Amino acid sequence: VEPSKGVKLSAKEFCDVLFGDSLSSFQLTQRFESDYLDKTIRWKGRLVKLERNYSAFVFEESGGTKASFEIDERPSPYYGVDKVTAIVHLSESARDELSPLVDQHLEFSGVLVKIDSLMRNVYVDSGSVVRPS
Repeated sequence: VEPSKGVKLSAKEFCDVLFGDSLSSFQLTQRFESDYLDKTIRWKGRLVKLERNYSAFVFEESGGTKASFEIDERPSPYYGVDKVTAIVHLSESARDELSPLVDQHLEFSGVLVKIDSLMRNVYVDSGSVVRPS
């Protein structure tokens, strides 16, 4: 599966390209860096966790909120199903605003900055969440 050129990238298409083939961890990281790094996305996922961002290891600055969204599931040779999770860096105030919405499907946007191929985590910086009306 090749990424569509000039078309809005869906979470499913992203997961199909990176997690659908049996790419090695190294190949998957290379593919992410060549095709997706610094791309702006707008996806939907189930908000599963909110926590303070203490580390500047993945995101450019510490502080703010890390929101975890389940965006896809993939068959696992070991556990039945692996969840693909987007870890989104949000503002400090997002933690209080979004805590009543945990377990709901929400739309979020941001910039793809890193992938952890073993844990199936996709990291999204400069994030924002569309509040349901």
